[in-house]
Formats: sequence, structure tokens, C-alpha cells
Amino acid sequence: MVKYLTYFIATLTFNVLLYANVISDLKNFSFQNRKDKEVLILLSDKISTFEEVSKGIKESLPDYNVYLYNFQGDTNFMKDVANIVSSIKPNVIVVLGSSVLENLVGKVKIPIVFSMVINYKKLNVESYDNIAGVSLQIHPESVFFNLKTILPNFSKVGVICSQSYYDNFISPFSEGLKLSLQIEIFPSIISSSANFISSYNSLSKKVDVMWMVPDTTVLDKNSIVYFINESFKSSKPTVVYSEPFVKAGGFFSVSPNYDSLGSQIALMVRKIIEDKVKPSKIGIVPVVGTFTTVNREMAKKLGIDDVVLGLVDSVVE
Repeated sequence: MVKYLTYFIATLTFNVLLYANVISDLKNFSFQNRKDKEVLILLSDKISTFEEVSKGIKESLPDYNVYLYNFQGDTNFMKDVANIVSSIKPNVIVVLGSSVLENLVGKVKIPIVFSMVINYKKLNVESYDNIAGVSLQIHPESVFFNLKTILPNFSKVGVICSQSYYDNFISPFSEGLKLSLQIEIFPSIISSSANFISSYNSLSKKVDVMWMVPDTTVLDKNSIVYFINESFKSSKPTVVYSEPFVKAGGFFSVSPNYDSLGSQIALMVRKIIEDKVKPSKIGIVPVVGTFTTVNREMAKKLGIDDVVLGLVDSVVE
């Protein structure tokens, strides 16, 4: 388990076949045979889920000129992206990843549709008329409703996060969780990953379930490894935000369906180009398609019958 988790984190970026026309030289690129349906997909890094989403976009826009460029983590080149795309003049820019998005916000007037950005609120994207997006934040009520189908008898959920993450993505839903599911959230607010382990050791003793959220302020490689390993050893039920973390030893996740996400983004692109809808009118919307995953070994430790596991989309060993 430890070996798998370390490998997953260390090799989060790897190659898969791309399903859009790939640009090798963005600075000198121009659309050929323009037909007012030109879409430029910009990836911040070579991450498999980004490329899954790109595939879904391309397949959903067969009548469009869709081209893709991957910055492969080159943050220096990303600084020039606003000038470059203003010269290329696509009808819509699709941005996957926060590093590219932060170099475009407020710097171009071309419509932007973004996703795969964990904390988009810090970029103040909702104040710009030319930006729409799909949030990866799955509604907590959906997450815990699904969890209760296989683990019904819990009421106290612990979460370690920053104050900003709590205020934006957890606090607004706390009362609803109490009313609808009789679940109370117990937050441990910290300002950096340096305090994560001590917070976990204290909080995990007081709650029924630990919830790992994608808050980059408090999560790093060490804190993720500790969370997964300690919860597995102590048979503490966990909710994690990605299926690979379930494979590594986390108990349960509700994740975006990345292929469906590509289709969702493509539909937003069509609304902007064909229906002339302003991106701000579309807004930042929740991801539509999700799937649930459970770790079978952890489920056995918790005494959950295989029949119950039939209620989830995917069971991993």
C-alpha cells in the first residue's frame, strides 16, 4: 500500500494518448481553414486526468477545430500565454489546471472555460464576464449521502483544512448536512502542512470518519501518505477525493467522471459559440457526472458485507 501511494504521488504526471490535435510550437501556431469554431485547449501539466478530459472535449466537438497545447509545468512560458492566445484568437479557450488559468484571468477578453482547478475562488474568476467553469468540488451532501448507503452509522466527520477552504467549501453546507443527514462536521483549521500530522492525531480520536479534502494549503506528499497509512492501520473510515487514494488504502471516494466532464465542458463551449451566451451567464457550475469507489480490504476491516458493496460503482482491491 505504501509503495503504491508513494508511486502514485511521485508519478502523477505520465503519458497517455492525446485525443486532440497537438500543438508543438504555441508561439507560432495559427488555426488553418478557420470556421468560427476554433477551440484552444491549454493544459498546465502532463496529468492523465487532464488528458482524459481533453479526450471527452474533442469527441464531443467533432465539427470544431480543436487544438491542444500542454505546458508540461513550464511556469515561465505560462507567463506569456495571455499575449500568445490574444494573437492566435481562438473563439474559446479551455483551460485545465490552475497555473495556466492564473496567467489568463483579467488579461484576455476571449471567452474562457476552465476546470481541474481545485481552488478557483482565490483567482476571483466570478467577477469576470468572459469566464465560465466547472468546479471539481462535489457537494458534501452528495458525498455523505453515498457514504451512508454503505456505512450508515456515523455522525461525526473530521476534516483538516485551511480557514479559506473551510469558509468557501465546507461551512456553507454544514447546516444542511446536520438537517438532512444528521452529520456534524468537526474542522481542524491549520495554516500549513507542517501541522497536519498533529492535527490528524488529535482529531481522528474524536470523530467517526476522517475526510480528506483537496486543500493544497494543508496537503503535501507527507501529509497524504500519513493520512492514508494511519487511517488504514487504525481502521478509521476515510473519505478521500480521488480514486487512486482509495486504491492506496483510503476507504471511500466520490470522484468526477472525467469523460463526462469533457462532454460537460464541450456543451458550455457550444453555448458560448453557437448560442452566443456570455460565459458569466453560464457561471461556475458543479461537475455533473460522478462515480463512487470503495476499497474492499478496508471494507472487510470495517465489517461491511460484499452485498453492500454492490451499491457502489467501483470496488478496488
